[in-house]
Amino acid sequence: MLGIDFIGPGEGNTSETSLAELAAVPGLPAPYRKDNLLSKHLRNTVLFQAFEISGQHHINPVTGEEFRCVSYYSEDQKNTAVTSKEDFGYLAVMSMAFVRRLVKIVEKLRPALEQRPRADKSKEKKAEQKLEQDPELNRLLEGNLQVSEAEALDIVSRWPSPESQTQTELDSFTIFYDAIRLIWVHEWAHALTGHATLLQEELGLSRLYEFSTERAGDSLYEQFPRNEVFQALEVHADEFATRTCIRGILWYSDPVADIAGPFIDLMDRLLHFNVACCIFAIVWALQEKKYSPDDTFRPPLRPLTDEEEGPIFATTRSTHPPAALRYQNFRDFQREITADYRDAQGQTHLSAIVDAYSFQFVLKLGELSRYFYALEVVTPMIGRTPTAKVLGAYADHLVEVSMAIAPKLEQRYYLPTVDPYANESA
Repeated sequence: MLGIDFIGPGEGNTSETSLAELAAVPGLPAPYRKDNLLSKHLRNTVLFQAFEISGQHHINPVTGEEFRCVSYYSEDQKNTAVTSKEDFGYLAVMSMAFVRRLVKIVEKLRPALEQRPRADKSKEKKAEQKLEQDPELNRLLEGNLQVSEAEALDIVSRWPSPESQTQTELDSFTIFYDAIRLIWVHEWAHALTGHATLLQEELGLSRLYEFSTERAGDSLYEQFPRNEVFQALEVHADEFATRTCIRGILWYSDPVADIAGPFIDLMDRLLHFNVACCIFAIVWALQEKKYSPDDTFRPPLRPLTDEEEGPIFATTRSTHPPAALRYQNFRDFQREITADYRDAQGQTHLSAIVDAYSFQFVLKLGELSRYFYALEVVTPMIGRTPTAKVLGAYADHLVEVSMAIAPKLEQRYYLPTVDPYANESA
């Protein structure tokens, strides 16, 4: 199957050809094939997205090669996610150990969700009260606590059924769906936009593990440090994933709406998506620290002078952008897209309201885990904080890196040749 050839768990879409190809590649973990309630939710989160991308029929404009990416969940305990170029096309794998951890992370956020701001004042909201720091949540975010399958299934058993469309409240399952979708589309972006091929051919990386000591190094790639090339590629994949997911929520297909709909409060829906972005940024940053413990990037709480700017930017060895920068980018991409959204009366108001609610809610999340407080200074409100401006300057620097390597990506990316929504009415 061309496009995203997804080997889903349980009864998911399966190709015997794909399984045989995987078996022929040394060192790959076997696909997770159990059929249970978590498997059913995992199919719901992303299977339509895989079909949608496949339906766009991506082709490399230089070679004419058709895009194919075999994707599956595995029991790999070490690597959260990996993307690579293989003989049969591309490969993307996500760890079930991480999936189960994510199930419990979102469950741990329930006390905060019960106090989230709501546009619909008729909805019941738990009385505001200060929450206590949750050490277990911190360990889960850090990756220092694993979750058994039995515990994950017990949590999932309290979620709405993945097989019925019943009007219900958005909740922790919503964040899980968004986080899983973000990660998969981020990994597919590494393949679709030529990242995996570029890193294999130019830097000799056989596989693009999300976290690995192979990503680090002091060697230069053209005029930029190697780690800055990785950061630029990560920002590129983040943008691809955010735009894909937000457009799906607003205009095309939202797997959460299929469960909780048909009526969805978009402000509340986007608030949940923002929480998924928070988790994505924090988990990736904390995981990166294990591989780059000497990372010294600490944005100062004031604008930098010209003399200071270069050295401070150069001190980071991380191959992933700072968590605050990634979250700021997630929010900026979302704001840009929601600005084009119009309600039934032709009005657009999503960005301002979601910004206000997200700012309030990041503070509430910080009561549960101190890690969320780092995102407060970059959650957009009326203006930008000095820290946000510094991060914005660093983002501009990464744009320069992206522009420098763009010609090499243009030889390796895949362009969509079919618009699956071309025949839909406006």
